[in-house]
Amino acid sequence: MKYSFSLGTTSCASNLALWYWNEMYEMIGVCGYEGLEIPFQAWSFNGGRGGAPVCAEAIRSKYGSAASYQKFLQDCGIRSGLSGLHISGQNILLTMLDEHVPREKYFEKCLELASETIGVLSDAGSKNLIVSPSPMFGMTQGVFHGSDVLESFEERTAETIIKINDMAKKSGITVSVRNEFYGMFRGELVDSLMDKLPKSVLYSPDLAQLHIAGTDPIAMIKKYAGRLCCVKMNDTEFVDKMGLFATPLPEAPQEGMQQRVYCTFGNGDVDMVGAYNALKNAGYDEWITMESKEAFQIEKTMMKMQAYKKKFFV
Repeated sequence: MKYSFSLGTTSCASNLALWYWNEMYEMIGVCGYEGLEIPFQAWSFNGGRGGAPVCAEAIRSKYGSAASYQKFLQDCGIRSGLSGLHISGQNILLTMLDEHVPREKYFEKCLELASETIGVLSDAGSKNLIVSPSPMFGMTQGVFHGSDVLESFEERTAETIIKINDMAKKSGITVSVRNEFYGMFRGELVDSLMDKLPKSVLYSPDLAQLHIAGTDPIAMIKKYAGRLCCVKMNDTEFVDKMGLFATPLPEAPQEGMQQRVYCTFGNGDVDMVGAYNALKNAGYDEWITMESKEAFQIEKTMMKMQAYKKKFFV
């Protein structure tokens, strides 16, 4: 298996300077990560202004092209460069609200961002597009209230992913679906969506998100054996027993004993060793993306994740 570092560990603050990110890449390479997965944003002017490589404009303006960015990553010791780009319905809908785009254009905008991201991947010679197909549950309910979108959301989402997959195949890019605990397809609810998609669309399980939703990550790995891609390994002690997925701030609980949803890699309750063994038994030999979302000490965290891998993923 190949191991990638997720820039989600850093929170990808676009206001941080370019030198910060260039030093970060060197540390990622020194720590032995073979690839880099980036949460990609939708048409963000502010994202393009800063040093964070979170949108196509940022990469073009700071590195000239995706191809030159890929070479830069490899020169920093990240041997495979980009392992994948991750786009989400949540970011798309937030950007639409910021720019006063009518809600009816949601699926159209999903296709636009996917097309732009496919272009970056193709130019970089990378091949994985990861799609989170749903905004947050509460935001989806609020924005699309009174429209027919809610009634047909799953069907239209499936149609959109099929179109994205058709675009991606022309560039030799693989599309996979990743579901968060706060979305319309949380936990095992993703099964119904996946059943509507061609087998060429793969599943990218996020272990912490599945655990929070009360779903066994190992069971999901076994269920989708042979159809897995870009497995995200991260950790949590949290299980959403209070229906936080439907609140405005599901990742920042306002009630209950636990006020932090994510935790440092290896400190939570996710059975990552069991998940690793399940992947090995399934013959999986592709990317594992390692992430400690909202880490306090990023450099220490990236080293701790590698130490965990060397000790337990054998």
